[in-house]
Amino acid sequence: MQAQRSVNGREAGKVGCPKPLAALLIILNLLLLGWVCFLQWHRQMDRLDARAAWNVLMEYENCRRVAISNNPSGAVELLRYVAQPRQKGGSRHLNLIVDYERERTVQDIIQHLRQQTGEDLGNDPKRWVDRYGLKRANESKGDGKDKTDTHRLTGGEYK
Repeated sequence: MQAQRSVNGREAGKVGCPKPLAALLIILNLLLLGWVCFLQWHRQMDRLDARAAWNVLMEYENCRRVAISNNPSGAVELLRYVAQPRQKGGSRHLNLIVDYERERTVQDIIQHLRQQTGEDLGNDPKRWVDRYGLKRANESKGDGKDKTDTHRLTGGEYK
């Protein structure tokens, strides 16, 4: 019987790598897998933030469109709704875009109110809301109830 030769301390005919190298490769693969999962998670969160921002922008556009075709008290109620600051999401850049669009919508509605009423109460939405809001209009009719229903004013549509 022929004796097996030993190569570098291993038996002849056995293929493989040393145990420390195998452990290192396994650890590196796990770290790489963890990094890929981390990046995928952040990608999904960015996509959700972008969708949420898009929905808010479309909501502002819908409010602008409806307010411009509405009477002053209805336009002011939409102005009140749009002028409220929104909760900030994850992306600073998307927040800047949403804030810009909100300010633009507020200014468009105020400009429409100036043209419709012939008054100039400035650029502060609160002054317009105090002057032409539904609560004030209802109080002047003796109703005394606040009939603010923004969903009704926009037609219940979010396109």
